[in-house]
Amino acid sequence: MASLSSKGATTDESVFSRLRMIDPVLLVATLGLCGFGVLAVAVAGEEDRQFYVSNQVVGLIIGGLIAAALTLFDYRWLERYLPWVYGAAIFMLLAVLAVEG
Repeated sequence: MASLSSKGATTDESVFSRLRMIDPVLLVATLGLCGFGVLAVAVAGEEDRQFYVSNQVVGLIIGGLIAAALTLFDYRWLERYLPWVYGAAIFMLLAVLAVEG
């Protein structure tokens, strides 16, 4: 992916160089909390424990894949769409108030 350097020139970043920039403490803490969440679901349930645990694990895997894809995504090109994204977010917040009220 091409990105802008401090001088405005574009440089190609490889996937591996972007993955090396991941904070290892944050990664371990996140995985630990996810594991604790799966364990809490497994211990808390009386009925259909296997269903809830497998549902939690599937959600964890899908969320992990999406998070991994987003770490490789260059978000800076979205800057030109920020007013539209902001407007859509405000509209959705107001829509929740309208539907609920």
